[in-house]
Amino acid sequence: MPHFGYDLGYVALGGALYLTARFGVTPRDREIAPLGGRGSHAHHHGADLASDVTAGLVLSVGPIVGFILDGTRNGDYVNALRVPIVLVESFIMTSAVVGMLKNLGVCRPYAWQDDERVCEARAGIPGDPEEHRRSFPSGHASNTASIAGALMGMWLLPTERDDRLAPLALSMTLLSVTTAALRVRAGAHSMVDVGVGFGIGIGVGVGTAALHLRPGDDRRVAVAPMGRGLMLHGSF
Repeated sequence: MPHFGYDLGYVALGGALYLTARFGVTPRDREIAPLGGRGSHAHHHGADLASDVTAGLVLSVGPIVGFILDGTRNGDYVNALRVPIVLVESFIMTSAVVGMLKNLGVCRPYAWQDDERVCEARAGIPGDPEEHRRSFPSGHASNTASIAGALMGMWLLPTERDDRLAPLALSMTLLSVTTAALRVRAGAHSMVDVGVGFGIGIGVGVGTAALHLRPGDDRRVAVAPMGRGLMLHGSF
């Protein structure tokens, strides 16, 4: 994305899709049991709260620390804004994709009644009836994975890898996996929910980073066994 207009367009598309999914479409009224054959599962408030904490850490620490690391590398904090920009774009597009899929209407494990085969939460279960049918895929897992995936892309994709981002990318990935596990423990999702959500987040994150990768001006000729080859360097 060599021009800021592309970034605005990407964000606008993701935002429009998310708003449409969240407010223009509602989950289907069909009684769809939790995926993966898990069935009903008790709600664990502690795990639910812990997943909010770990997700909050990923969504806040990732952009802030990434900005600081990139800025200290060259002393250029203006261009270092590329890190939080890529992460925010990844988060928005992931939220849009996941928001659309959530309207399939899959019931959360803690709201599913095995005997009656209905999605109807007992007293004390958080969320409204519509939210109980937004189990697939996991928003917590996908959103945190979108940050981890974008950091992975910015670390691994350029020819001259930015290894300073490696500890941050790996730690955010670990926190994302922890968040997914806590969501299953809380009874809010099945393994299918968090697995698909995590995969979407990583995919969109790496893809968003790749969209910002552009060929550098530095080109060199390298000697190969079958002759000469032109090597193109990529950079952010």
